[in-house]
Amino acid sequence: MTGNRVRAAALSIGVDARAALWPGAHGVVIAAFRRSACLRLPGGVVCIGDTWIGEGPINILCQAAPGRDWREIVEVGAEASIAGDLLLLPGVEAALTPAGTWSPRPPPRTDAVTLAAGLSALAEELPPDLPAGGLGVLLAPDGAAEDDVARAAAPAVVRLAAWLGDGVGCAQAFPEDAARSLLGLGPGLTPSGDDFLAGVAVGLRSLGAHRHHARLAEAVAALAGECTNEISAAHLAAALRGRLRADLHLVIDAVLAADRGAIASGLRRLRAEDHHSPWDALAGFAAAARACCGGLAATMGELA
Repeated sequence: MTGNRVRAAALSIGVDARAALWPGAHGVVIAAFRRSACLRLPGGVVCIGDTWIGEGPINILCQAAPGRDWREIVEVGAEASIAGDLLLLPGVEAALTPAGTWSPRPPPRTDAVTLAAGLSALAEELPPDLPAGGLGVLLAPDGAAEDDVARAAAPAVVRLAAWLGDGVGCAQAFPEDAARSLLGLGPGLTPSGDDFLAGVAVGLRSLGAHRHHARLAEAVAALAGECTNEISAAHLAAALRGRLRADLHLVIDAVLAADRGAIASGLRRLRAEDHHSPWDALAGFAAAARACCGGLAATMGELA
């Protein structure tokens, strides 16, 4: 151990991050931000940071330590390694035990009537000032008309919605051009189009639309490496397995259960943040759920 490393204690480790923390593994820091750093390990990309980043599939949440801007203590390109129960970076030593492993709970069972009620409650509880510059505006009527990113995404979203509404048979070919158009589209470390597709994927899994989900997952997994950045691709891979951020799952589960109070409180929590990613993903989930209410209702609850 190095005497000048800042010591931190992991409080929660996402299930996909846990799977990547192989004893003896060596990796590299690929990004550093004010409250977190992203590492490439042989088992996948993980994000370590303070509790502000929230629980999620690839996240390692630490106590307030290091308590400083991560960019000041972790350099991009620096080596990362796992030694015993420690994650070692040049400026940080993070104890990985006895932190628990976070994974979303199985979604509540729903039916077309309950889901329709949940989507209606979601629409009624939306804040009046959805973040601009992403696809969250698609949650509101005519949102695309007021936003450049949403307008650019609209043709792909329409093609994807038509495919989603194809029903149990899933007869139409997957619109690969729509996925390609959405991947990498928009601002942010996880671009809006990526987050939207992540929400669609989780929505399809949650609603038992497994044929549609399998086709979406195959296409997105094949395209992500060339169409978006490495960190966003890692988040997308987790979403294809049914895993988003913890706060998004709270809203999604509330919609599935038509729990208006939980929807309202979940949206207030999202609104406290200053970025568009959760709203983009929620818009993708809503798009999938609306399709399920129409053409895919018969697949709800069907197990893979």
